[in-house]
Amino acid sequence: PNPFTRSVQLQYQLPATEKVSWKLSDAAGRMVLSGNAGKQPAGSHTQVLQLDNLAPGLYLLQVEAGTHRQTLRLMRQ
Repeated sequence: PNPFTRSVQLQYQLPATEKVSWKLSDAAGRMVLSGNAGKQPAGSHTQVLQLDNLAPGLYLLQVEAGTHRQTLRLMRQ
């Protein structure tokens, strides 16, 4: 897992213009936060997620861009 304390910097590449969204779930599978970055053009992007209100523990961040989906494990310290 990727340990963090207050925020997570999310970096990603898009091959074409895509709608980007994310969902954050706790270890029990309950969604605790979600966000929508809207349509973004092809290229490199960085988004900072402020997560300082979360309790310490393991979280799953699911990022969706068009038909692509990736899940990252994050550990809140």
